Amino acid sequence: MPAWCEGNRAEPLIHGSTVSELFCAAAGRGVVVKGLMWRSHPDKLQYSEEENEHLGHVIEQAGGEVLLDQRVRLA
Repeated sequence: MPAWCEGNRAEPLIHGSTVSELFCAAAGRGVVVKGLMWRSHPDKLQYSEEENEHLGHVIEQAGGEVLLDQRVRLA
């Protein structure tokens, strides 16, 4: 699939809504919202596991689908 297709539209929002508000509103309008997000490591290690998991749940409650992935490359 090409990077640009006829009929696609993007609107930059500067100082606008949060990511969760945008994706939830899109799902509410019937847009198919799917995401793959890094689950991250636990918050106690100063990462964002809880925040990413919460964002996934919020989007799913609005009708979207978010997969949380924690695969990392081995050293």
